[in-house]
Amino acid sequence: MTLKLFSKTTYISFIFTFFFTSLLAQNKENNFIVTLAPLALIDIYDGASVRIGSEIKLHQNVSFGLEGGSYLTYLKSTKINPNGYLIRPIVKYYLNKQNCFGKYIALEYQYKNQTYEMRDSIRMEADTYEKQYGMKRIIHSAVFKYGNLKNIGENFLLEWYCGIGIRHIRSFSNLTGEESDGILTGEEGDCPIQEDIIRLTGTRIFPDFRLGIKLGFRLK
Repeated sequence: MTLKLFSKTTYISFIFTFFFTSLLAQNKENNFIVTLAPLALIDIYDGASVRIGSEIKLHQNVSFGLEGGSYLTYLKSTKINPNGYLIRPIVKYYLNKQNCFGKYIALEYQYKNQTYEMRDSIRMEADTYEKQYGMKRIIHSAVFKYGNLKNIGENFLLEWYCGIGIRHIRSFSNLTGEESDGILTGEEGDCPIQEDIIRLTGTRIFPDFRLGIKLGFRLK
């Protein structure tokens, strides 16, 4: 009985301390923070990547951020052996008009340079065979974002965001033209639609949607 009472008291004290420190932290200036995008580490569609960023206050409720990422191969994904990097500069305008925390609107640019491999069934005249081949993608995108940066502790932060924009994609493969035309897609190739999209070559424009979270740490 005493042990249960002690555990309950400890739990309540922890919760109270957490919310009290979070409340005090809301008034702290976020002059310079570093961030990590945890969901990028388990992205099974685009490929796992480590994405680390920083954000610096420019003026009262305006900040500039820069995120860089590098692809990893430890996680099985739709793209085979993804490799490459991305860069995302962003300008944020916080709606409270007093400080760099809380709800914001932002404009973000992205440059992505990525190589990966695909494995497909290819039909050439009367023959059908499977081949693994290389691809390269270069992407430029601009996205309008809405999000919220919350102080959740003495120096820790949590950010969520969503966004919509446009992306310009240039894709290449090392297949011949005849092989590219012979790739079996859709139901015939037993491929989901997302695989049909990432194997496309040439120059294309698509809408760009963003949804994610970041963990942050205040350095100043």
